[in-house]
Amino acid sequence: MIADARSGALFRAESLFAEHVCDAAVLAGFDLSTDAVRRILAGDPQAPASPDARTFVLRQGQALGWVLRRVRSGTFDLTWGTARVVNALLTGAPHDETDEAAGTAGQSPACDPLPGVAIRPGATDPLEEAVRVFLELAVRRPFAGGNVRTGYLLAEGAVLRAGLPAIGVPGPLRQEFDDLMRRCRKRSARGAPAAAGVNGAEVAAMAGFFRRCSRWP
Repeated sequence: MIADARSGALFRAESLFAEHVCDAAVLAGFDLSTDAVRRILAGDPQAPASPDARTFVLRQGQALGWVLRRVRSGTFDLTWGTARVVNALLTGAPHDETDEAAGTAGQSPACDPLPGVAIRPGATDPLEEAVRVFLELAVRRPFAGGNVRTGYLLAEGAVLRAGLPAIGVPGPLRQEFDDLMRRCRKRSARGAPAAAGVNGAEVAAMAGFFRRCSRWP
């Protein structure tokens, strides 16, 4: 049953690939249409977009495609190794997908679970676990850049792996999403974010938001 649900969720996510990339571009402040995103992803040099927007779309598409392939092959997981690959694809940094070593200069081992991952399988709702991982990365900021987008794509992968519909932020709900993120960042800025992480109320609020989004039942 889970495999069938996962296959159906993946099919819907793949059919809305350009829409997902466009959502991310709009959230990042780029004024792009879905048609322009499709043309960029197809390699059209005449697509109406600035060089920065074009780079963003191509990197976002590459990272999203990698996550979807991992989910489909059953190899997607919420570990530091996965997070580092996704972040590198989003930011254009070099990476090695086969490196499972401890990493450099205090990096967590690639096989270690990310902050927010449930210790016991089935101990939490898949959406809430995905949201917690997303917010933990956004608040802790372990990477030099792209932390919110990295967490967001990991959350996408987590819900799809569970056979749930992909999360999304439709245009009319963007302000509410921005407000929720602003509250998390404001609270974390008052203390030591690496130690504080996120709280249950923040996770519940963001999970409730995603449930209200048009792509969530």
